[in-house]
Formats: sequence, C-alpha cells, structure tokens
Amino acid sequence: MNPAAGCGIFGTVKIFLPEIREKDALPDGAVTEDDLKAWDAEFDKVCELINPLFHRTDSRAHAERYLRGLLAPLERKNGWTMSEFTGLREPKALQRFLNLTQWNSDKLRDIVCGYAIKYFSDSRGVLIADPTGFAKKGRKSAGVQRQYSGTLGRVDNCQYRRGVRSLANRAAATPRLRTGVVRDGKSKRT
Repeated sequence: MNPAAGCGIFGTVKIFLPEIREKDALPDGAVTEDDLKAWDAEFDKVCELINPLFHRTDSRAHAERYLRGLLAPLERKNGWTMSEFTGLREPKALQRFLNLTQWNSDKLRDIVCGYAIKYFSDSRGVLIADPTGFAKKGRKSAGVQRQYSGTLGRVDNCQYRRGVRSLANRAAATPRLRTGVVRDGKSKRT
C-alpha cells in the first residue's frame, strides 16, 4: 500500500523546503516524510487493535475512515466533511456505520484506555478530565440539548466535549486545599 494513499495526514501536511534533503538542515520540529510514515504505521496498529470489535470488513473500513475523519485537521467535523476528507463522495456510508453497526463500546473504551496507559503514562503524571460545555445554535449535532453550561454560566442550547489532559508534574495539578487545623482549641486556616 502506498502510505500517501492511506494516510489522511499526507493529504493535509505540506512538507515545505523540498530542496532540503538533510535532516540537519530542517528547522527544529519540522515534520518529515519519515515522521508521516511512522504516524501512518501507528494508526494502522491502532486500527488492528479495534478491528476485532467489528465483524464485517466494510464495518472495519468505515471505522477506520471515521477515526481518520475525527483526527483530521478539519475546521468543522460533520458527516460531509469527514466523508470527503476520507475519499467518500457522500456521508451515507459513515452515517450507516454510526447508526446501524453493532459493536461493544465497553471493549472499545478498554482498548483506548490500555493504549493510552501503554504509550502515554508517566508515574509522575496525572490525567485531568475536562468536560466543557459550549453553545450550539441548532439541534442537529450529537448531544445538543438545553442544559446548564458552566462555561456559559446559564442553561442554554449546548453540547459537551469531554477531554482528557495530562500533566507530567502531579504537584502542579494538585490544588492547594484549605483545611481547618485545631491548635490549643482554636481553629486556624492553612
């Protein structure tokens, strides 16, 4: 398989300075073709992990396309943009996949958690779950409904995004707690 054909990254990342072939001459942090090939190979490994969840080959292909669409650097992610990005002319196949394909979400969660622990864990680190609500005008996006949003400070039509961030330094993530300490019968705040 041609790595450029299967990887959504190749289609969107432009490698500037094509006349420079030596790695020493590239600016710090520049993405090379070797980097893109490595990312594509790792993406294939992730797909191999989740493939057993889908019994049909077309479902596995749609799962891969959907995942590529989610990871794509698209301004708006919806059925049309994700389908076009992954090479489909219309979103029907991805919509059918999302609406009708049976798969075990608990097993998928376990696979994703295992992958994250294996590749991103740090004994000094901490994960921070961050549910953030943001306003939505319409009702057609998944999860949009009238609900309280702390970001907005009111009940409104909104959607929640659940994100997880990691900090390498556990001490930086630990809030200072104010506790009441009793000494000699008097309460002192610390």
